[in-house]
Amino acid sequence: MRTSRACETFRIARHMMWLAGLYLATGLPAALAETVDVLPADPADGSGIVGIISILLLAACIYCISWIVQKRSNDQRVFPPAPLPKPKCRGIDIWIVFGVYLVAPAFVFIILDIRDMRGILLASNLVHLSSVGLLIYLIHWRGQNPLRALGLKIDGLAGQIGPGLATFLAFMPVLIGFNIGWRMLLNWFVGPDAALARQDVVQRFTETPDPAVAWQIAISAVIVAPIVEEVLFRGLLYGFIRRWIKPWLAMALIGLLFGALHPPLAIFLPISIFGVFLCLAYEKTGNLLVPIGIHALFNLGSTAFMFSERLAGVIG
Repeated sequence: MRTSRACETFRIARHMMWLAGLYLATGLPAALAETVDVLPADPADGSGIVGIISILLLAACIYCISWIVQKRSNDQRVFPPAPLPKPKCRGIDIWIVFGVYLVAPAFVFIILDIRDMRGILLASNLVHLSSVGLLIYLIHWRGQNPLRALGLKIDGLAGQIGPGLATFLAFMPVLIGFNIGWRMLLNWFVGPDAALARQDVVQRFTETPDPAVAWQIAISAVIVAPIVEEVLFRGLLYGFIRRWIKPWLAMALIGLLFGALHPPLAIFLPISIFGVFLCLAYEKTGNLLVPIGIHALFNLGSTAFMFSERLAGVIG
């Protein structure tokens, strides 16, 4: 059994970060009290809670990177090879399902004359979930088991949760680096407004005075979006495209499409890279529940930070 020097370096850094995280965690109650008492008036300013969460996340990332490096140095695979499901879908199926996903919400808003944000969010979630239901029906109609065809299987999931979580956390510094670099490029070549632009849903979440709307957005981000987007983008579209082209090219195309459907431009590249990673997770495991879980965890972290900004805005 051989251990590389990089693995030893990561192991030392891992322990140092865990000690730092433990030190900060022991002061969490005091930090919470101080944050409530002395909170900056500008919600964009950092708070003690966000700082502690960031340090703990960084520690977890370093720990997982060292774990993966050690596995590779011992000639072990993080994920065992797994066959990817092949849904018997046709091009018309993709047009129908994505037509419902992308266009139907607007028709529902117009037909039902929905104008309040609560109704818009509820109708949008129901229509998006119905697109998944339609896909399941089409696969069943073509003579396949929908769950198996889309890679939604419990078999072997228990052994994939740990490696999937570790791989996701190890990937986080890469995603953060792309996010910073992309925003810097936009700031230089386009302007600060483009670099600092935020998603409309994030803006609504942090600024809405209605707690019900905020909770609806959170539920949509953590539960509905991961299920719907992974089934459609990874289970259907990626599973269909990779029949005709090489997997790496299919991952790139799906990633770019995934980023293009998540405006604004400020998050295009990071979301595209994240989409490629989700395709890779599906490719390596053959189980769509793994990218669904990773997607939900990613959105959960983003929602937690949005909650901290919302709390800062309310108290400040």
